[in-house]
Amino acid sequence: MSNVFKDSSAPYILVLLLSLVGWMFNSAIDNASKLRIVQYRIESGSDGEVATKTLYLMNRSISGAVSIGSFTLACVLPDGQAGCLAKLPRANVEAQFLKVGNVVLASNPQLAGDNEIAFPALIPPRGEVAYRIGVADSNATIRLRYNVDYDPIKNTQSDLEVVLSEDRPVHWSSWNDVSEHILAFVLGNYISLLFCGIAILSALIGAWLLIELLNAFASLWRGKTDGKATFKVTTGGTTHEVTVEEL
Repeated sequence: MSNVFKDSSAPYILVLLLSLVGWMFNSAIDNASKLRIVQYRIESGSDGEVATKTLYLMNRSISGAVSIGSFTLACVLPDGQAGCLAKLPRANVEAQFLKVGNVVLASNPQLAGDNEIAFPALIPPRGEVAYRIGVADSNATIRLRYNVDYDPIKNTQSDLEVVLSEDRPVHWSSWNDVSEHILAFVLGNYISLLFCGIAILSALIGAWLLIELLNAFASLWRGKTDGKATFKVTTGGTTHEVTVEEL
């Protein structure tokens, strides 16, 4: 093992490792500013005699809110016919916003077609919102999609990346399902995992420097105890070890 405190080539390795740490940190900040992970789940229920589907949306992003674009919730009957939506008896609308925690929105979602509901993509960091819709059949399927809109602040098309991840049990027999859940976990915990990687790499660099420092002191001590001292001298690009014996 080369001695980092004596070998002229060792500092280049150290600089490379430190540069890697800096690159990982900058990449984390840059990606976090554009990436949003929205986890959702759908629960079946009823409102009087009307079957309901309640959609829960959680913004798992650490860096920012989901504030640009809109969501569309499509209701599909088993036979594919129209008329999938039904009015909620108590609210007298097909869909309503449900308060979750301290998140409150000003208005309920709007009809976007015979079988579709549209609502703005407004979810604070680590916040959760919910929408309840009435359906004509409890076996109706709910499909969610995110629509990218124009960014009025940047005056350009939004570059926000929203990843939808369904919160459901893993089917271990399906590799595709397992890989999707792994990807969702990595994306949802991207910053935490990256900072753990930075911390581990920094710890390895610190341990390496400590070992090199202890080796340097050990070599110096051995040289003093046997009355000899060994030095490295570089001339003409060649390194030589020179041993000096005390008189």
